[in-house]
Amino acid sequence: DTDGNQISTLTVASSATETSDVVTCSAVFPDETTAEKMLAIHVYDITVSDTVLLEAGSESKLWCNVTNLGGGSSAVVTWARVSDAVKFQDEDGSSAMTGNVEETSQDNYLALDTTMTGSDETFDCFVEVTEGEVAKASVALNVFSVTTTEEHSHAGQAATLSCLITGAREILVVSWTNFAGEDVATKAGFTVDQGTMIGDVQTSVLTLSGANTQDDTVFTCNVAAAESIYKHVISLTVLGITVTEQEVLTGTQATVTCSLTELDVAVVITWWDEAGEVAEENGLTIQQTAHDASALTQSATLSNTPTVDKTYTCKITLNGEEVATRAVQMLVYGLTPTNKEILGGGTAVLTCEITGITAALSVVWKKADNSDISSDDVYTVVQGVLSGTSQTSTLTVGSSGTSTDATYTCSVTSTLHSASPAASRKLHSQCSLLQPNTEK
Repeated sequence: DTDGNQISTLTVASSATETSDVVTCSAVFPDETTAEKMLAIHVYDITVSDTVLLEAGSESKLWCNVTNLGGGSSAVVTWARVSDAVKFQDEDGSSAMTGNVEETSQDNYLALDTTMTGSDETFDCFVEVTEGEVAKASVALNVFSVTTTEEHSHAGQAATLSCLITGAREILVVSWTNFAGEDVATKAGFTVDQGTMIGDVQTSVLTLSGANTQDDTVFTCNVAAAESIYKHVISLTVLGITVTEQEVLTGTQATVTCSLTELDVAVVITWWDEAGEVAEENGLTIQQTAHDASALTQSATLSNTPTVDKTYTCKITLNGEEVATRAVQMLVYGLTPTNKEILGGGTAVLTCEITGITAALSVVWKKADNSDISSDDVYTVVQGVLSGTSQTSTLTVGSSGTSTDATYTCSVTSTLHSASPAASRKLHSQCSLLQPNTEK
């Protein structure tokens, strides 16, 4: 140049900058003397975090490490969010940190607080080792959310608990633990389904057999992402459901009840039969008792006048989801007395036929003063046995008891045995013993 300087440059293609190297610049002067200068080419590497997978609202750190720095060299590292170009620098207590150089490495990170991890983002790490020359590497942030629902069941009914993972770009490993922190996958009566990805949703399900739904309990859905485990507790509330069935004489109104205890929230109770949901019509009535928040109870009754056996189902629904069902029966039987007309001093046999039953019922014969009759020298009582679906009880009145008209009552006690306390009801049918109008 005009100042008498000569500048020679060597450009190194990117294909030749895989590793650091040393080059020598040799100058030959007009007097044939030479001079040499060795120059070092330092090739540094930038290593950033793989895609960072974390739950929405969690804290995290993004790493941007510079390695193979030349002796004594350091990098100026800055961070920026791609979506809005907001920059984060290592000053004034901000979220970025430029690390200290240790030999030939420099670790740098961007700390993300809960306000910065609401959705997927990409962050750029800018590295400047030589003034004016800036290299860039990007770190992707994959944010997912976990949704669980408090579950209700009733004792002895199988239950399912769900853990929904939305937004993850890969299938995550999910484990389920009980209140003691034990993995339930290998325990009897528990089934764990990791779930597959449908769209951007992975649903992991824990299924409990009826033997494991006797008491309220809690389970934890553990979602593993990268080196973190995100824990979500799900409560299983076991409802106490009691149904009261009824066995009635045909043509008599019957009422069945569905009562819930240990109920911490209000639910919807509906009645169903084989045709669908039951509505109030044709003499059928339904009554609901509101949820009692202090007693944790709620109930519903259904009243009808059945002519045949009828089975209803009490369904309990919470937040639009069916959580429990119980079947309840209205059993109908017929009771037919037989009157007798006889001559005074004869022997009378009165019958009381019970039909439509599956087990023999208890029959008591009573006099007009409502006193019970036992077999003696005047009366003979036969309970009768079940024959098919009927039972016939007889009262034989001897000659000493047939001098005048008399009325006897056949009293039948029906006792139902179910999961709830037994319900009983007494029904009566009267038989008359009349003297015929005759002159003979």
